[in-house]
Amino acid sequence: TAVGKTKMSVALAKKYNAVVVNADSMQVYKRLDIGTAKVTEEEKEGVKHLLFDIVNPEDMYTVYDYQKHLRKVLDEYSNQNIVIVGGTGLYINALTCNMNFTESEKDDEYRDKLSKLMDEEGPEYVHNMLKEIDNEKMVLQTPFLVLNNYSNIFI
Repeated sequence: TAVGKTKMSVALAKKYNAVVVNADSMQVYKRLDIGTAKVTEEEKEGVKHLLFDIVNPEDMYTVYDYQKHLRKVLDEYSNQNIVIVGGTGLYINALTCNMNFTESEKDDEYRDKLSKLMDEEGPEYVHNMLKEIDNEKMVLQTPFLVLNNYSNIFI
């Protein structure tokens, strides 16, 4: 927040005749404008902004949902330049790292168990558990500036 992403995204969109697509996990929510530093109509400067204000705050919205919405936007705007803006790394990775998510039911019991483990043993303990399960996915991947199949997208 407050590093100039909005201003830069609008400038890039105007320069390259692009639309701006949100990659911030909080700015997808309606009515959460102040705490998220959401772009105002004035700041948009007439540039089309997508995936902002699409979910009610009381509704669950996962990275899986975001990825489905994002892919639909990419398909719909495949003939236009796109600027991706936001600070949620997992949302960016959902686009750049070919991450595959599946729709599944929320498991509150398992979440509570992991939360308790984190409180008792610390976050490193839970991190190491994940490493043992799938070390390959624990490796951080650097996003590409221009994506393989989408030469019209700027991140």
